[in-house]
Amino acid sequence: MESDNEYISELIFKHLVQNLSVSEEQELKQWLTDSENKRQFDQIVDVQTISEDFDRYNQFKPENNWKRLERQISAPKKIKKWLAYAAVIFIPLGLSLSALYLNYDSYVESKIELVTAFSEVECVVLDTGNGQQYDITNKDTLMHLNNVKVGIVDNMIKYDTKLQNVTSEIKYNTLKIPRGMQYELVLADNTKVWLNSETEFKYPVSFSSEHRQVYLINGEAFFDVQKDKERPFVVHFKESKVKVLGTKFNIKSYQNEALKLITLEEGSVIVENENKRIKLKPNQQAILSKLNEEIQIKQVDACIYGSWKRGVLNYKNEELSAIINDLQRHYKIKVFYQNQKIKNKRFSISLNAKDSIHEILELMELTEKVAFELKGNNLIVRTK
Repeated sequence: MESDNEYISELIFKHLVQNLSVSEEQELKQWLTDSENKRQFDQIVDVQTISEDFDRYNQFKPENNWKRLERQISAPKKIKKWLAYAAVIFIPLGLSLSALYLNYDSYVESKIELVTAFSEVECVVLDTGNGQQYDITNKDTLMHLNNVKVGIVDNMIKYDTKLQNVTSEIKYNTLKIPRGMQYELVLADNTKVWLNSETEFKYPVSFSSEHRQVYLINGEAFFDVQKDKERPFVVHFKESKVKVLGTKFNIKSYQNEALKLITLEEGSVIVENENKRIKLKPNQQAILSKLNEEIQIKQVDACIYGSWKRGVLNYKNEELSAIINDLQRHYKIKVFYQNQKIKNKRFSISLNAKDSIHEILELMELTEKVAFELKGNNLIVRTK
């Protein structure tokens, strides 16, 4: 039993650092089908709970903070061991969060760099909608935006959930993610959004009392939507939209790609455009094409399409052109095809996004379907 608990603690650890494999994610999901396990898990990984606990301290004392957190959770003996393992994550996480949430009354405006043109910089840009754009790459700071407290730490930005509907006029922010980077966002309703490379996403600083609407202008985003029956959550993208109450799903909608993909992992969503309205079930994917106004539905393994936020690029019978497009965005390379027909070759492969581009290309060449030549940041793709 202890070995089982140790293994579960390892899965939770990997979940927190977004490094679960597809099979490990399925095992963790199975373990979470038990209501008591789910309750403990939610308390452990909830950022707001952790930050509020550390809020009570003026100085960071790891041993005292962990003991208090453990008492607060009141964990049964059977999970004490993996709770202790998870402390490895909580202690440094609490240190970062305390910088964000402590001492609001003595807040001083943070100094972060203004940028003038997103296209000329390789940084994550926060556009506040008033003509100012900030470089928030790898920042650790606190800001006030339209009377809402905003914490920024370790490539994540979090809007204060306690201050919603502060004005009748909705104020929007926009995040712009460059090639080779990803970013995490926690909205004012506690909805979590992961933004992939080369993505532009517009959202309210605080939601109105009637609805929650956001805009995926370009790119790819994974949503873990906070449930709210009174206010449906709507994502607008390319003359289409996805409407949900509370669920997990991925939208891939790049301007330079013909297909727009909406993949549902949990719950249900409604996808609609000017011509059609359909409802997705878990492990279904809606495919929207520029050439065809209809919405096609495909049965898929949804975990594959959301694995990018854990640093894994999974593909199942996918065209080479789609894989190369992802690699271009992740590794900031330019691609040239020796033969356009090679784009249609299909691959089933799992790639670690932490590996170098050289390691990725060597692995793909082992399939004996394709050959690569990398010169600087220029990649030539050839038939093998």
